[in-house]
Amino acid sequence: MSTVLIIGASNKPDRYSNMAMGRLTDSGYRVIPVHPFSEIETEEPTVHSLSRVSEKIDTAVVYIRAELLAQDIGHLVRIAPSQVIFNPGTESIELSRRLAEAGIITRNACVLVLLSTGEFDLEGKTDE
Repeated sequence: MSTVLIIGASNKPDRYSNMAMGRLTDSGYRVIPVHPFSEIETEEPTVHSLSRVSEKIDTAVVYIRAELLAQDIGHLVRIAPSQVIFNPGTESIELSRRLAEAGIITRNACVLVLLSTGEFDLEGKTDE
């Protein structure tokens, strides 16, 4: 089972991160929410900092602004997911470059669209 880290997870049903968590879980992915303050209602416990992630992550999905992720980019590089997907509004050339230098594929795409079209899994795709 592939493990997906949701950076910027939310309990609010109208948030795209919440919709993505539900769709990913329904599709058979193991979803780990990341939020600095809130406990997110999922099967997995909420991680409050990327510095606390110690297990293998296949995909990290970003739902926070680039300037917020920038302070933890070193932790994301250390986690070394196969891919990082920047959802619309979270894209960053600088952060994508830093991840690419570490051998991590980055994609600028909407996770909900990727799931709807069957293109969520990496399968050699990249936006570079």
